[in-house]
Amino acid sequence: MSLDPTPRRENGAFQLALIAGTAVGAVVLLSAFLLRPVQPHELQVEPSVEYGRQLIRDTARMMGPGHEEPNQRFSGTYMDCASCHLDTGTRPGTLSLLES
Repeated sequence: MSLDPTPRRENGAFQLALIAGTAVGAVVLLSAFLLRPVQPHELQVEPSVEYGRQLIRDTARMMGPGHEEPNQRFSGTYMDCASCHLDTGTRPGTLSLLES
């Protein structure tokens, strides 16, 4: 039984894949912490957007048949739009106003 004195040439593909996988994992983790999405409470809301949400939530009060001013009675029902358009029309698959 003799030992081969020449060094063995190892396959570098495994080490290369290990280094590449570690680098990709580090980039994913770093981006998850640094590039976090903006939370809804951090966004500036335009007054017209807030008015639209309020109009969908309180349709009957704002433009229904019971409004104090007759010229503001645009709806003939006491239902709010949010009765059908869930989450003020922002939830996909529930008559969303954002998908139209």
